Amino acid sequence: NGAFIAKYNADGKIANVITFVPEIQPALLPLIDDFEAEPMYWYTDGDVKFTIADLKFANDRLYAGVVYDGITKVGDITLNSSYVNFMDFLMDDNIAAAVISFDANLADAKIVDEIKATKGDGEYVESAFEVWNVRLDISGSDMLVAYTGIGEQNYQGSVIEDILDEGNASSPYFLFSTFKDDNFVAKTVVATPSSMINAFNSVTGVKIIGNKGVIAGHKYTNVDEVYTNDLFV
Repeated sequence: NGAFIAKYNADGKIANVITFVPEIQPALLPLIDDFEAEPMYWYTDGDVKFTIADLKFANDRLYAGVVYDGITKVGDITLNSSYVNFMDFLMDDNIAAAVISFDANLADAKIVDEIKATKGDGEYVESAFEVWNVRLDISGSDMLVAYTGIGEQNYQGSVIEDILDEGNASSPYFLFSTFKDDNFVAKTVVATPSSMINAFNSVTGVKIIGNKGVIAGHKYTNVDEVYTNDLFV
């Protein structure tokens, strides 16, 4: 499953289009439909995805928050999520996320920010390495980015450590980061209250208001066994 961004002119006609077409990891291609492979790689059409989660236009550039697996090439940049060997049972694509930008003509692609698993290239793992959510906002030269993920991730020259719950299992976390003129400034990591993932623990929107950042999203509440809308300031 791929994605595209189209720019329209004042007459309502398409002026430029840029496409994002994810490809399967080359090392995994021989494993498709090989049911005797150990570990296996279970693949059906659409399993490798590229999703645009957020878009903002600021300072004459278009910023896209994206979530992906496999390999996607666009312009001069390549987004590669890598893959792991899950308990010698199956090869599994990691899910990564990034903020990329383009000029007003959808050219000059750049990676502004990226978070991806510390494990890859078929390394053996016993837990998940995923980043399934990204949202961003820009005000002047300031940018606020929010991710939701699980497992150890490489991020801005450091490692986001795996957060464990009381049962010693990996637990999701929120990662909030600030940027100035597209340069990383600071980050903070907030543990979620349970090991529930995906829609139950996700940031749905961020907004810079003055000198504060407001983040809205879902978090899973064990006590009520429902997920609720919360604000994090």
